[in-house]
Amino acid sequence: MTNPPSLALAASLCGLIWAAAPAEAQEQPVDPLLFTGDGWRLKLGLDAAVQTAGEIDSWWNLTEAFPPVNAYDPDRAFTEAYVKPTARLDIEATSALAFYGGLAAVASYTLGQDVFDAGDTGAVTLENAYGGLRINAAPDMSFDVSAGMQDYVIGSGMLIQMGGGNGYERGALLLSPRTAWDMTAIARERFGGLAFEQFYLDPSELESGDSLTELAGLHARYDWSAEDYAGLAYIHVLKSDYPALAAPLVIIPGGREGMNVLHGYGRTTPLADLPGLWLAGDLAYEWNERIDQQAWGGQAEIGYAATSLRFMPVFSYAFRYFSGDDPSTSVNERFDSLFYEGSPTGWATGGNASLAFYNSNVMAHRFGVDVTLSERDFARARYWHVRAAQENSPIQFGQGAEVQFENGTPIIIAGVQTPHLSDDIYIEYTRILNANLFMTAGGALSVPGEGLRDAAKGVAENWWGGYVNLSVKY
Repeated sequence: MTNPPSLALAASLCGLIWAAAPAEAQEQPVDPLLFTGDGWRLKLGLDAAVQTAGEIDSWWNLTEAFPPVNAYDPDRAFTEAYVKPTARLDIEATSALAFYGGLAAVASYTLGQDVFDAGDTGAVTLENAYGGLRINAAPDMSFDVSAGMQDYVIGSGMLIQMGGGNGYERGALLLSPRTAWDMTAIARERFGGLAFEQFYLDPSELESGDSLTELAGLHARYDWSAEDYAGLAYIHVLKSDYPALAAPLVIIPGGREGMNVLHGYGRTTPLADLPGLWLAGDLAYEWNERIDQQAWGGQAEIGYAATSLRFMPVFSYAFRYFSGDDPSTSVNERFDSLFYEGSPTGWATGGNASLAFYNSNVMAHRFGVDVTLSERDFARARYWHVRAAQENSPIQFGQGAEVQFENGTPIIIAGVQTPHLSDDIYIEYTRILNANLFMTAGGALSVPGEGLRDAAKGVAENWWGGYVNLSVKY
């Protein structure tokens, strides 16, 4: 099975490296990798990780009901690693004009066979190679243009964030160290809290699963405080050319080409007397007249940071919905999740189940809690109740998936007659060893729902997973 554009994104279950832990609580030493001079600044960096993961009854042991072409062992252990050196140069030509650029590379490897039966392989690839200039026309007015291999995100990453493909011939599928787009052209204008962007994006996909997708669009966002913002993006798929797929799952050849997307999002803290409370939401509408596509996706989220309580817990709940194709209509309602951010704290649908459900034809209730155990110790938990949005319709694939039946990978392709797919639990603990070294351990359990059990004639098993991760960040 080749890697669909969104596969490595949803597959970051075990690979999450929580470097976003509040390092400001630690005393920061002088940065030995920062060099400055008259009007210039050079920052060298290093991002590296090694992780050992294990799976028991992976894919809910569906190989018992749907035997793959090749033998597949649902129980396995494997190790992934990567090293990513980085460099960023900023030059202030004048008080109003600045130039900048960045370089980065990734060397990655997987030892053993991962859950997609790929491994003992890796690659060295260029990750960043970009340059740009910024004009500060006034204290609250700036203009910025850049191009090259760089990261680009819209909102919370529901559709646009992960520009790089991981796994298979590149290795390190679960760690997913590649995030940058293969080519970008981005223009930004800011007027106080109002920002506009125009962008062109070409993802850095795997050679074994390249959909040849290219995107362009517009993005506007208004921030009226540090915690409150709203944005609207328009995305157009300039081209896409992946092959057709025969029955039982029909994927239209080049079906993503010409697709249009409107994506609105926002976050607010509505009560001044309760600053820990927030509301957030995303809503996307996709249409493509060429293939008669009309699809919807989004979420509504509420959360509360109880900073006055012991361990300062942060509670959250989100309802998410991504439409599936109704077989009784001539319209194609299958939602395309594009290049979404698929970590358990991002847009994953389930813990282990996020490896199978790619935010198309699913809806989920997600509950979360994050706690601060000490200045160096942090924990988080997530629970998902996952259901099919449309019965008797393919679960996994949006218009962008390329699917092949090989390497013994069991997949869900024909939909379910009962909507309940799974109940997933994910637990993670992070220890800050020092300002640059982090240790993370986690585990996940996916309990198959009635829909999966019925489709598998009752043989589906609980899917367990766990990992230990050591990461370095400078």
